[in-house]
Amino acid sequence: MGCEMVVPPVYLSEQEALAIIRGAAEAAGLMFGDAPPGYVATSNRVDGKGKNDRYTLGDGSVGLDLYDAKAGVAAAFITMRGATVQYDGWGMSISDHKPRELAELSAADFAKQKGDLTVGLFYDPGNGGQELYDEFSQKMQELYENYANDSAKHEEKWREIIAEYEAKIRAYQAEQLRAQVLDFIEWLQAQGII
Repeated sequence: MGCEMVVPPVYLSEQEALAIIRGAAEAAGLMFGDAPPGYVATSNRVDGKGKNDRYTLGDGSVGLDLYDAKAGVAAAFITMRGATVQYDGWGMSISDHKPRELAELSAADFAKQKGDLTVGLFYDPGNGGQELYDEFSQKMQELYENYANDSAKHEEKWREIIAEYEAKIRAYQAEQLRAQVLDFIEWLQAQGII
């Protein structure tokens, strides 16, 4: 975040993610219009191998976001902000995000709760992998090589590169999140739940 060459972080907002989840689920017949029950997953403390590797994922709890009472199916979305790693005993200014790990811990916690409810936990898929990063890096390198002496053109091209990168990442994120939902729907169908 300290210079132009750093790849800008792009995250799905909770509203964007829930719209994707709702859209894919409704196409399969789920109607997420009911108020979710008060299930909360809280077992999100993890111990690593080192002395200072104990950390907490998220802000301490994960609740349900969407619910179809008739089908008995609920869903929750793990945002990057919600999956921020809080290290015990570390005083650093950087942060880490582990949405998949928090989804896995939350799924295990939800499974221990009583009731006849099936919960789908979905998470922010992240920033698109090496291919998109390499493409962004190449364009930034070309920018510095071609417009080093023209600050106005440099600024214009820089904004274009950032906007294109963000659009590609958002498309990737939406596709990956939709794939998570479709996998869950396929599983629900195989179990005879829907």
